[in-house]
Amino acid sequence: MNQNVKVREEVLSSIWKNQSFNKNIKTIDGSQVEIYNIGVENVEYGGPDFSNAKIRIGNLVFVGDVELDTSVTDWKAHGHNLDKKYNRVIIQISLFNKEHIPNVYSKDGRKIPTVCLSEYIEKSRLEELIIQINRKTAGSANKIKCSNYLQNTDVNLQSEFVKKLGVERLRKKCDRMFFRLKELAFVRELNLKEPVIRYDLNQSFISRVFSYQDFQEIELWQQLFYESLFEALGYSKNKKNMIHLTQAVNINVIKKYSEREDLLDVINTLLIKVAGFLNDGYTKLDDSDQDYLNKLEEKWNEIKNDYDGRMFDNSLWNFAKLRPQNFPTIRVAGGTVLIHKIIKENFIELLLNKITAIHKPETLINALRSAFIVKADGYWKNHYTVGESSNTSLKFFVGGMRADDIIVNVVIPFFSVYFEVFGKQDLAKKILVVYSTIIQREDNSIVKNISEMLNMRDSWKKSIYSQGMLELFRNYCSRDKCLECEIGKKAFN
Repeated sequence: MNQNVKVREEVLSSIWKNQSFNKNIKTIDGSQVEIYNIGVENVEYGGPDFSNAKIRIGNLVFVGDVELDTSVTDWKAHGHNLDKKYNRVIIQISLFNKEHIPNVYSKDGRKIPTVCLSEYIEKSRLEELIIQINRKTAGSANKIKCSNYLQNTDVNLQSEFVKKLGVERLRKKCDRMFFRLKELAFVRELNLKEPVIRYDLNQSFISRVFSYQDFQEIELWQQLFYESLFEALGYSKNKKNMIHLTQAVNINVIKKYSEREDLLDVINTLLIKVAGFLNDGYTKLDDSDQDYLNKLEEKWNEIKNDYDGRMFDNSLWNFAKLRPQNFPTIRVAGGTVLIHKIIKENFIELLLNKITAIHKPETLINALRSAFIVKADGYWKNHYTVGESSNTSLKFFVGGMRADDIIVNVVIPFFSVYFEVFGKQDLAKKILVVYSTIIQREDNSIVKNISEMLNMRDSWKKSIYSQGMLELFRNYCSRDKCLECEIGKKAFN
């Protein structure tokens, strides 16, 4: 088989997950390999393909990450040797290794053994696997399994079930937010320092019944909103790091400087420096770059002695396969403006007043959307990373479509929890009406495909249905729970 052929990532993942090779494998340098646990697939975040694998190599058992590559040379070609995220890799599994290279090296200089899988799969079998998996993944991407059996199903039944799943998805978001709110209250009460490891939350937390009196402090709600907002700005690839950043530079850290006239610059400096966006060395800087860095360093020197939290490394952030306007640097720039509004403009109360006072759902949605749009300004208007100017200036740090996403994933669940905690049932119903009314303006391939298969071509535009379709795909279709699904039961019967 031609070793220069490009093999889809899904092929490599499928071969590894199903262990579709002779188990008597060895590293290139001859060490016997025994796989106890293949690890957990990393489907969302940049970094190695599988984490927490358990593998015996020679006489030693290792627990760590596994990287899958078409060719052994992809390790360097993809820059893994320069990326700290790959420092926990214990073995590289390559499909081809015509150079017979025995090892690759991590950024910290550790030697990582490599295995050539094609040596343990018959040529004809490998070609058959590649054809099968390519056909399966190409044909089933974002496709529900009952799509060929839906001719006789009731479209109204499908619509009602998808809507029900949309409400269920909202409820899950609310439950997650409420758990985090309780956690914040508990941490504050015991004067613990974040991040709190799950097993530190003892039985008294697990068994405790919270009341609205536990959630009177505005800082709890501000921190919850801040975390949720940055998670939404981070997208799937950076949302964990964004949450961790908000826990390191938490609302109380920022509030130390709330009386300063330059609060916006202070917030920007804290987030940019702590995030580690300036950790790389720069050789080519123009005057605007140098001026920005000088001002940032000057501000940091003023405040750094007040900060004793975690410092991040630039390598933790994912920039690959993102549009430049979605880079974490740009999202932090937009988030900085919104945090400033939380502290200086009583942003949460402003949103609450809009929800209370505006009765027409469409008018309320427009008012909420406008509140989150952030026009691009300053250094980051013309830069995506430090030292790299953009060809065209950004118009917005947070635009209309991202604002809609924030309404659906932050504002609606946040205020649903708030209204439930304080017994404001009328407003809780009102926010659910907003959820049922808001239009999805950003295309999602999963949602659009499913809406066509279910003959609900226009329904995907309403967020309650698009959220329901995501819930259907991710928690039923992709998990083969067809007979637990109301649509699947009808289709297959």
